[in-house]
Amino acid sequence: MAGRPKKRLLDHVLSGTFLARQHGELLGSSVDLPWPGFATLQVEYRRARSVPEQRAVALDFERLVRGVRTQADKLGIAPLANSLTDEIATLGPTNSIKQVTAFFPRFLRHYQASASAGKPFTLAPFQKAFLSEFWRRDRHGRRVYQVGLLGVPKGNGKTPFAAGLGLHALVTGQHTPDVYGIAGSKQQAAIAHSFANRWVDDGDLNQWCTPGRTIRCPERHGGYTILSSDGRLAQGVNPTAAIVDEWWLFDHAREREAFTALSQALHKREGESWLLAITTAGWNIRSQLGETYTAALNHPKLETHRDGHLLVLRDRDAGFLMHWYGLPDGTTADIENPKLVRACNPASWVSPRALIRELHRPDTDENDWRRLHLNQWTAARQAWLPAGCWAALASDTDIPDGAIVYAGVDVGWTHDSTAVAIAHRTSDGRIVLRSHVWTTDPDDPALRAAHGADTIQLVAGGKMRLALVEDHLRVLRRRYTLAEVGFDPAYFGRSVETLEQEGVTMVEFLPFSAPMRAAWTSFYQAAVEGTITHNRDPVLAAHVDAAAADRTESGWKVRKLQSQSRIDALAAAVIAHARAQHDTGRGSDGPQVFWLHHDG
Repeated sequence: MAGRPKKRLLDHVLSGTFLARQHGELLGSSVDLPWPGFATLQVEYRRARSVPEQRAVALDFERLVRGVRTQADKLGIAPLANSLTDEIATLGPTNSIKQVTAFFPRFLRHYQASASAGKPFTLAPFQKAFLSEFWRRDRHGRRVYQVGLLGVPKGNGKTPFAAGLGLHALVTGQHTPDVYGIAGSKQQAAIAHSFANRWVDDGDLNQWCTPGRTIRCPERHGGYTILSSDGRLAQGVNPTAAIVDEWWLFDHAREREAFTALSQALHKREGESWLLAITTAGWNIRSQLGETYTAALNHPKLETHRDGHLLVLRDRDAGFLMHWYGLPDGTTADIENPKLVRACNPASWVSPRALIRELHRPDTDENDWRRLHLNQWTAARQAWLPAGCWAALASDTDIPDGAIVYAGVDVGWTHDSTAVAIAHRTSDGRIVLRSHVWTTDPDDPALRAAHGADTIQLVAGGKMRLALVEDHLRVLRRRYTLAEVGFDPAYFGRSVETLEQEGVTMVEFLPFSAPMRAAWTSFYQAAVEGTITHNRDPVLAAHVDAAAADRTESGWKVRKLQSQSRIDALAAAVIAHARAQHDTGRGSDGPQVFWLHHDG
């Protein structure tokens, strides 16, 4: 199938899209245009003896194309279209919601949906509802909201909606608008950019804009481009508008920095700039999106609509707006109920029954399906504990001073973390957990998750100081009745000798041994049965969330979900939990090697 033919010089003149750098060579290869002013410049271009001379003529030609409408009488031609400013003015008042909603059907067409392909892009009611609030201005004409978060399941038109808003910002923005698209990968960002490019190339916008890696609007002297998700390359930007696609993918430090570089630059165009994040839910609630979502859930102004399936936060003081469609956390509703699926998917073109059929396919993972089609935060497929399990174990149960506790220690040496956890068995049989973490890595994800909690400490110098662990155990011994300390012997040998001399009973857990595998299995069973409880410590939760596991014939093989993740607090809690379940000879001499026999 033949590709779309390239535009001729005549087409660029009529549409006002001629750019000297991109189209200058057409002046030498095209027949003379029927208008003397343009034809004269073509002759000068052919006579030019050097590339710089040709470049100068091409720039003169570009300036003439821009001014063709104002010089129409002199050239003996009539403009075929309004100026961009005049055309946009026909859609509604400047900066109005009327203008932006009219922009979509005027200039954009549907491409992917078979039933509406080729038809004008009319915004859906839920999209209009979001924009009606997001586009609000104060009495001084400044934007009320600078940052918007629209969370909807897959298939509800997030990406074309955002791409259309990016184009609108390009053609309506003042003072050289800079519009950026960014995602967790350039491939993801390119999807929105491809929508925008096609709308420019195939529609009426080609009279004022030129497609490409950067979509340009010469009349506005602006561009719409894809920005790298590497935060080091996002510094110094001055965005008019920024589109963040699938924010849940922003997990690494550099991706976080890229988002921050854009959001913290909005003040440069105060009252005009905006950032919109469009996304589904993610795997990791400790991600940048997850932290924002969690903060929104705890905000006093949070509203619930659609029987809890739409969360709305209008924080006008902070300039933040969120509309989040999806299944509420911790719900036990029937996910195969078409009414529930419809409540989570506001777009009329989404078929609940088709999604439910997809759920029944043998290749569908339920966690994937819940996240993508119900917009529910779920555990990753490889995650160790089931989705929502750890959060459901939280309580206000405390460990009283003087209570019997069992400690677990897991040590990391350089650019790693070290953890001490304690476990206390209550009178009703539950085991209460607490932990403390030291990290030598300033980029440790748990530091970000802590939100100021005092359960994690950064150790300067990149190397762990075991004296900190020893002192912490001494503090625990003074406050509680410290029955035993279970430990992974790696890196901890000298400390064991010191603590034993002080009368602390030490129990050795050999890595990858049968007792350690049994301890992991026992912890998992206790978690799913609800016999463990914790105090919502975000650091311990981050270590639990970071654990992936494979089930083998000999038990769980637990590992990190990602290389930069930390699970040391979880490992220490597993050891402490195992000792709290099994009191084995606290009076014996020397460090014990713990051989736990797994029941069943």
